Amino acid sequence: MTAVPVALSVVAVLVSGCSAQDIAFDTFSPPARDGQATLTVHDRWESCDKVASAVSASATAGEGASTTAEEGAGDLLDQERFDQEAFSLPLLDDGFQPVAAIICGRGPDGGYDWVAEEARAEDLTAMLAALRLPDEAPTAEACTLELPAVPRLFLLDSAGRWIRPGIPIDACAKPRTEVTDAYYALVITVESRRVLKQG
Repeated sequence: MTAVPVALSVVAVLVSGCSAQDIAFDTFSPPARDGQATLTVHDRWESCDKVASAVSASATAGEGASTTAEEGAGDLLDQERFDQEAFSLPLLDDGFQPVAAIICGRGPDGGYDWVAEEARAEDLTAMLAALRLPDEAPTAEACTLELPAVPRLFLLDSAGRWIRPGIPIDACAKPRTEVTDAYYALVITVESRRVLKQG
C-alpha cells in the first residue's frame, strides 16, 4: 500500500456546514469538557466499523431503537452528534503514548461513488503536539455559524489499545488551527476501502 497525504484521500473530507453567518458568541455556548480526568482506554483496535458499531449500540441503548449494529456502523460516522462529541472528550495527556493514528473517513472518491476508508498514520509529532494544546478562552467577538470540521481520529499505543482524543477548540468553539493543519499534513496509508453507494 502506498503512503499518501491526507489531503489526497477520502479522509480529508471533514464534516462541516455551509453557512457563514456571523453570530455573537453569547448565543453560541462552547461545549463543556467531560468531567472524567483521563481518556477511556479501549482494548485492541479492530476496525472503524467495529468502533462505530459499539458506539452506536451504546448511544441507542434504552431508546427502543430498531437500528442494528451493522446499520449503526454504516451511519454513525456521518452523524453530527458523534463528531461534536470530540469537543467534550478529555484532551490528550501524557498518560497514553500513541504510536499510530487511525482515521475513519467517508465521502466521494473523486468520481460518482461514495466510499468509506480506514487509514493509518505513524508520523504523529505535529499531530500529538496539537492535540495536547489547551482550549482557548471564549471570545466576545462575533463568530461564524458554520459547523466546525472535525477529524475522525483514533490513537493507538504499542499494545494496540486505543483512545478517541478530545479536539482542542479555539475561541469560537471550533478546532484549533494547529489541529487542522497537523491533520492535513499527516501522511497516511489506506488500509481498507469499500464502496457504500455507487453513483
